Amino acid sequence: MQQQVLGVAAKAVPLFLASLAVPGGAFLQLARGLYHGVMLFVEKGKQLAQVGQALFASASAIAAGQLAPAALAVENILVNQLLDCFEGKLTSSK
Repeated sequence: MQQQVLGVAAKAVPLFLASLAVPGGAFLQLARGLYHGVMLFVEKGKQLAQVGQALFASASAIAAGQLAPAALAVENILVNQLLDCFEGKLTSSK
């Protein structure tokens, strides 16, 4: 894990520092961030849709008074689907 973080930092830091030296570097960082955000939703769209469906089903169960199954479903969403969906994307900088 530590090696992976160091590898990502070794790639990201020089690019970030270079963008500071260029006029309009902040705009380039903004564009890069937007691109990575859009690509996250493109790549993980199916998983995000499953998370949304599961959350809606849990809300329906809560509205019907079934609290224990709904709580378990929300827990499963957070542990299994949501973390798998964003694993490695929150800290990566391709």
